[in-house]
Amino acid sequence: MHTAGGHHHAVLTTTLNDDHIHELFDHIDADGSGYISKSEADLVIDQLEPDDKPACIQEVVDNAFTDGKSLSDPESGANFDEFMGVLAAVNVYCHPEHP
Repeated sequence: MHTAGGHHHAVLTTTLNDDHIHELFDHIDADGSGYISKSEADLVIDQLEPDDKPACIQEVVDNAFTDGKSLSDPESGANFDEFMGVLAAVNVYCHPEHP
């Protein structure tokens, strides 16, 4: 999601409906492959505001892409279901103030 300044804000699964989450996935999936690569995720994290806790989000993403690979894609991309798991982890670990 972009703000007027062109920055992304952290996404909490508790505040977005499925359509918004699919739109976000499609936005991050810049090459349209149906998978989010580590480099695509990193590009979005680099644009986060400090209040979005980018260091925490980077740690969650790095853990999701251990050894440069994801669980289901041989080309190291996260599919939509894995993306949902990453969003849930971000919500729990980086934004616990939002139940």
